[in-house]
Amino acid sequence: MKFITRQPLIAAPIVTLISLMSGGGMVVMADFGGSLWGFLPLFVWLGTIGLPSTVGVVIAATCWGRVPAMTGFLPFAALAAALALTLQTSFFVMFSKASGRRAP
Repeated sequence: MKFITRQPLIAAPIVTLISLMSGGGMVVMADFGGSLWGFLPLFVWLGTIGLPSTVGVVIAATCWGRVPAMTGFLPFAALAAALALTLQTSFFVMFSKASGRRAP
C-alpha cells in the first residue's frame, strides 16, 4: 500500500495492466469452463484494487455500439484501456492525497 501512496503514477499503469489481464483471463476461463477456484482470486482483484479499471471497461462496454461510428474491436480495446488507466490513475492520486502522502 505504501507504493501506491508514494508512487501513484507508477503504480496505476501496473495495476491497470493486471486488471485488464485478469478480466481477459476471466473471459477465457468462462469460455472454456474454468473452475470457481480459478475465478475467485480474479474476481476479488477486479472488485477491490482493480475496481476503477473494471468500471472504466464497463463504461466503455456500455457506450460502445450505441453510436454508429463506434464499431470494431481494436478501437473498443483502446478506449477501454484508456478509460481504465485514466480512472485508475485518478483514484490512486486521490487516494495518495487523502492519505497525506504527496503525489508528484
